[in-house]
Amino acid sequence: MVNALLVYPKHPITFWSFDEALKIARKKVVFQPAGLLTIAGMLPEDKYSIKVVDENVKRLGDNDLGWADVVLTSSMIIHWNSLEKIIKRANEFEKPVLAGGPLSTQYHNEIKGNATFFLGEAESGFLDTLEDIVKNGYKPESKIVDKRKQFLSMDNVTLQRFDLIKDSLKDYAAMAIQTTRGCPESCTFCNIP
Repeated sequence: MVNALLVYPKHPITFWSFDEALKIARKKVVFQPAGLLTIAGMLPEDKYSIKVVDENVKRLGDNDLGWADVVLTSSMIIHWNSLEKIIKRANEFEKPVLAGGPLSTQYHNEIKGNATFFLGEAESGFLDTLEDIVKNGYKPESKIVDKRKQFLSMDNVTLQRFDLIKDSLKDYAAMAIQTTRGCPESCTFCNIP
């Protein structure tokens, strides 16, 4: 079995992180790491042992990294500093990192640390990329896998693995589900399409 550690970066304190409102509600974060839980649903259960660490709920520990054979992350632009810390720590433990999401897709050339940056939707070849990383192990270099031109139907999106966060469900104010792939418009100021 391959030990896959899925790590969601810490949100910085901003107006949109609702830190003070969350304290009143006795919650730690607004939403679960929906993207990573969807990725977890794609991993064959007979091949991967999966652990999720949402740094908004729990700190990433040395024991988590010691357990892992591979570290997977998904991040948005606001997670830049936190993502670089996760990659740095995984590199120190000589664990291969597979980083995806909007931040890695747009700014992979500027992110510090050694990781494989998966650009595009995970359903477009993420598992093949992960298999390659697992087979080859840690490499002190970065790699780019660009699948941005491939858009598959929402029929190919797996269900989120909520069971992986069952012990921390009480820490989330709400649960998010995916209903579309981005936006059909192409507004010049927006990167979602």
